Amino acid sequence: MYQHKQNKVEKLLQEHDNVIQAIDSHPVSDYIAIGSYCGLLKIWDYIEKKEINTRAFGEGNEITALCYDKVGEFLAVGFYDGTILVLDSVSLETISGGEFSYAKARITQLAFSHDSIFLAATDHDDTTTLIKRTSDSNSEWSYIGRNKAHYKSIVNIIFGIALDSNVPRLLTLGKDRNLVEYDILNSTEDNLIVMSTDKIEQSATPVSCAWYPPINKEHFLLIANSEYKYKLLNATTKRCRRTLLGPTHGSFIQKIVNLGYPEDKHYLAFYHRRQDRHDNLTIRRQST
Repeated sequence: MYQHKQNKVEKLLQEHDNVIQAIDSHPVSDYIAIGSYCGLLKIWDYIEKKEINTRAFGEGNEITALCYDKVGEFLAVGFYDGTILVLDSVSLETISGGEFSYAKARITQLAFSHDSIFLAATDHDDTTTLIKRTSDSNSEWSYIGRNKAHYKSIVNIIFGIALDSNVPRLLTLGKDRNLVEYDILNSTEDNLIVMSTDKIEQSATPVSCAWYPPINKEHFLLIANSEYKYKLLNATTKRCRRTLLGPTHGSFIQKIVNLGYPEDKHYLAFYHRRQDRHDNLTIRRQST
């Protein structure tokens, strides 16, 4: 939207005019970040229904992934050409030293560790990239390395926390039926080390995974597969502890997400496609 004023054209409003490919919600405020193939990034207050901030990267800078860190200080942006930017979540300015162009294919997923020290990304070449915040200063970020640990598409990348410690864990799940964990603490520059690779399926294809809510002493990974099943894997041994039948109406589960929760309430969200090809979102509460 433009306004003519004293023989000048003033831009009043700019909206997405191409596919919206990426969206993420702020962990603290009532904001969502929306990115599209036209290179436009918008921060929107979904309670007040108003725009908070906008940054236009321009044509040829298609946004394919977005992710806030756990406290909402940073916003990571992934692009079609493989570039990753770390932005200040308020001003949307690129953090000094926060631009990385090691991937050559579009960024598909981004994830921050719980302490906002590590940022991981996957791309369309089935490769995982790790970036580290080297100090408390916003300006000191460094590239750690990349590893092509999967030979088929990566469906999930998630961080967790090691048992009885505050050490972050990084895992990826691929359509090759492999669950890969990386040794991020011992990885050095240009050398992202794989700690373990576990085959978790025989015939089905895994489609998504999430951390199971911590309602008992044993820690689990919840995995959904193409045979309409859920699997609970021990987070340490990667052994299957239980298999459950998921929803059978429409398609199998497409995505599962562990939502933020208070101490006495735990929520998991999942979506699947109905027979009419529409997506159906369900939120389940797990009581302690």
